[in-house]
Amino acid sequence: MVDLMLWAGGLVLGIGILYGIFGPLMTTLKTHGLSSELQTFQLKIQEVYHGQNNGYTGISVAEVVKSSAYPTDLNVTSTTLSSSSTGNITISSDDGSGLTFSVQFDAVPSGVCRGVINKLSSAGGWSEISVGGTSIWAGTSTNPTKAAIDTACNASSAVTMKFISN
Repeated sequence: MVDLMLWAGGLVLGIGILYGIFGPLMTTLKTHGLSSELQTFQLKIQEVYHGQNNGYTGISVAEVVKSSAYPTDLNVTSTTLSSSSTGNITISSDDGSGLTFSVQFDAVPSGVCRGVINKLSSAGGWSEISVGGTSIWAGTSTNPTKAAIDTACNASSAVTMKFISN
């Protein structure tokens, strides 16, 4: 009986250690994955829409899917895109006049939210990042503070993030 209790205690301890090691690793991998997906969206959408008379007017998930202007690791139907780690994806012309487009992820884990903001606000490429409908960074502003990122990303366990590009 004592052996069984020691074995069970060791198993619980082992699982705890594995979770402690792999939890942060998974957040880092998901952050890199989302950053990569965003770069692919930006490059492919700009390639497809470059030189169009009406810019990004009428852009949608269905149009992006039709043009194959999306990362190939996403879940795809003819009218939807989704990611197993960040939920449903919406793509639209952000300003209504076709000058910019946005890519929105509906369920970004809070740890991934923080990592992506830190990575993209220092690397550039996007003109604005918003979390939960509130702009947290515009391409010409200084990097957001840790407090602002924590407040935005910790609003819930998964937040909506929107990335705007021109």
